[in-house]
Parts: sequence; structure tokens; C-alpha cells
Amino acid sequence: MYLWFIRTFHVVLCIVLGIYDACLTVVLRLLGLERYSYLREWQRSLGPRPAPQFPPKREPGEPNYPYSIWDYHGYIRTAIVVDYLDHAKVAALLPDYLEMIEVPDAGPDRHPVLFSFGLNQHFGPVWMPFKTISYMELLVSIPDTKLKGKSDGYVGPFYYPPRLWLNRLFPTVVGRLLGYRKILGRVRTTGDSCTIYRLFGGEIARLKLKPCGISGPISKIPAFGPWMRRANQPIVTKVFFSEPLFTHFQWEWNLAKGQQAEVELEVLSADFPVLAPGTYRWSPLKAGASGAILVSSPFEWQIPFARSVLKDAVSEKTMAAGN
Repeated sequence: MYLWFIRTFHVVLCIVLGIYDACLTVVLRLLGLERYSYLREWQRSLGPRPAPQFPPKREPGEPNYPYSIWDYHGYIRTAIVVDYLDHAKVAALLPDYLEMIEVPDAGPDRHPVLFSFGLNQHFGPVWMPFKTISYMELLVSIPDTKLKGKSDGYVGPFYYPPRLWLNRLFPTVVGRLLGYRKILGRVRTTGDSCTIYRLFGGEIARLKLKPCGISGPISKIPAFGPWMRRANQPIVTKVFFSEPLFTHFQWEWNLAKGQQAEVELEVLSADFPVLAPGTYRWSPLKAGASGAILVSSPFEWQIPFARSVLKDAVSEKTMAAGN
């Protein structure tokens, strides 16, 4: 009953907010107030951009997710940084209903973390024929977690997003209602950089990137394979005292393109998760190591579904990064 209420409320709210935000987008574009140069030239260099598929192609070993016209389509171009960070600091970001799964390739006292500095374009419900919403989003996420104290059904691995900064109200509200810790802020961009600000305050972080090497289908970058599986793990969140909610962000890897990159991140606020204030640099991603990569991909984000859906995965091991 609770899941039915959440899904119904979400659908009604998103119809109203979706139409409002689409109209707002038109006004902003007519006034020339919404232009994103971030990774635009890099995106153009990849050639024609494929449209999202509905339903998206199911990756091997994944559950039979209940794709719906009430889900959301979009396209993302983003700089992704992957790293193995201090186990204790990462664990401190988890809610009390989750715990980390041991990751053999992470090394002692380390756990994988993924940072995405991306532009989401043409975001909107699958049913809506015109999708005009675009927004910047900084995502910090922890893959390879599991439900604490559970042994029945599918208990992990899950993907948990402890912090997200966005510069658009609609996706911030939608995410908040589903337990995502989204924060409305401001983002300034150039073709190869972005700076994240508090909504009413100073800078949080600055990112500078440089593409390296040959670009092409994401499958041609084998070092990213384990992280592709991590990024497609189902997502678990919670709203107040509710039962956990299960959603899914489906990267359409069969249509995605990418390129390795060098990234410099300057953390300017203690609010930034895991990383203390300072300057960090990542080299182009290599197998078994931390690093950075640029990704251009269609996606589908699913509204909440029952945990029982996940029992249809071939096995929990195939959902983990190391398989």
C-alpha cells in the first residue's frame, strides 16, 4: 500500500512539475539564460547522439526491471572519477539500514566511490513527447552496499547516493521525495570546467578536465568495465521512517561513448563528502586503479518498485563489479 501511494503521488506531482519546468525551460532559453558549454565540443566530436531506448537493453545478469512510461528518460555527458577511498570515511556516509560489502580488488581498508560531474539533458517522463529540461549535477555515490540485518530475498549489492548537488528545482524536489539527498545549488561551467556553489553562499568545489586518448564506444575502454556494473546496481534510499525504497538509474551502456581523461578537483568546503578540502588529481583510468573518464550516454531512471523485483537477477554475484 505504501509503495502504491509513493508511486501514485510521484506520478501526479511529476505531471504538474514536469509541465511547469518544461515551460520554464522555454522561457529561459528565449531569454538566453540557459546555455551549457560544458563538454559540448567533446560531445559533438563523438558524432550523432543516439536517443534513449524504451525499454532499455537489459544488461547480462540484471533483474527484469519493471520499466514504465512514468519513468524518466534523458541524456548525460559527464566527467566520472572513480577511486578506492578510506573505508571508515565511506562507511560514515551510509544510513543505518546499509552496510558495505567486502570488495576484494579495493585493497585493505578501502572501498569504491564514484563521483560524477555531469550535465543531464532532455530530462523528462517517458510519456512526455518533448523533453526540454537540462541541469548540472554533482553526484557522489557508494556502490557495493547491502541491507543490514536482512537475509531474505535480494539484499545487495546496492548503489547509495549520499550527496547530490543540482542547479534545477524540479529534479531536486523529485529526488528529495524519494530519499535522495539532493541539494539545490548553483553551477557555473565552461567547456572543460565546472564550479559548484551553495545556493546562497560560496564555492563547494571546482573541477578542471582534459580528454586524453582515443574516444569511442564505452565497451572499448575495458578498464571501465567493473565501474559500469557498479553504476547499474539498483539504488536504495529511505524517506523518514518508511521502509527502504528501490529505484534504478539505467545507463544505456550499449549506446554510450567515452574517453579517458585527466581531472583536477579542488575541494573548497568541508561539506564535500569523503574528500577533505584540498586539491586532488586523477590520471586517465586504467584497469584495477583509480582514474577519470568522460562518458556520453542515454539513460532511464525508474520510479520506485518492490524489492521482490530484484530476485529475478541471475545472481547477486553477477550484479557485483568483480564478475
